[in-house]
Parts: sequence; C-alpha cells; structure tokens
Amino acid sequence: MPCVVTRTPQWVLIEFSGTVSKQEFVTAVAEVDALERDAGCPRDRLYVLGGLFARELDFVTLNGALEARRTATYAAPIRSAVVATTPAAVNTARLVTAINTNEQIRVQTFRAREDAEAWLRG
Repeated sequence: MPCVVTRTPQWVLIEFSGTVSKQEFVTAVAEVDALERDAGCPRDRLYVLGGLFARELDFVTLNGALEARRTATYAAPIRSAVVATTPAAVNTARLVTAINTNEQIRVQTFRAREDAEAWLRG
C-alpha cells in the first residue's frame, strides 16, 4: 500500500511509500477527514513521506484536497510533523507548508522521524 493511515494514541500517522498516485493521495486525505470527525481522535499528525509522488499528483489536486483543512475550525490547535528525506518529499512538504493558511494548524518539516516525534511530544 502506497499510503497507510493509522490512528495511534498520540497522533494520526500517515505513511507514504512507493509511488503515490493522485487517487491514493485523495483517498488518504478522505481517511484522515473521517478520523477528524471523531472528537476522541488525536489532533496531531505525523506524515512520513517515504514514497515518490506520481507526476499525476499536481498542485490542483493537492490544493483541492487540502482546502477543507485550510477553512476548518478545530476545537484545539493541530500540529503536523512532516518527515521528508528525499528531494521530492522535501518539495512536497514545502508546498503543503506554503498553502497551509489555517492559523490553527502548525506544520513543521523534519529530516528524521525521531525529531518529528520529539516535536509532537513536546
């Protein structure tokens, strides 16, 4: 599976591996949205961008999929830690950070998962 969404006690873990297509990305966003409707779900997110994103995953798709998060109002602030270790992952993380205009969502990019987890715990 190129994208796996897992609810953990501390945060929601979203892991990308292999080549992630447009449809797989949109499906993962829908899974996270469904979890967010549960008031008991952890608010923080850990994104591990280990995969390569397919060329079909364009800005329009990425921007559209994240529109709901930009305009949503949350009961508590959300921290999103993004682990990006490849050039493609770093570029994707930069783009996601740039289009995040929701003041309740703080996005931070890390090179190592350990650092991202420490930031989320802190």
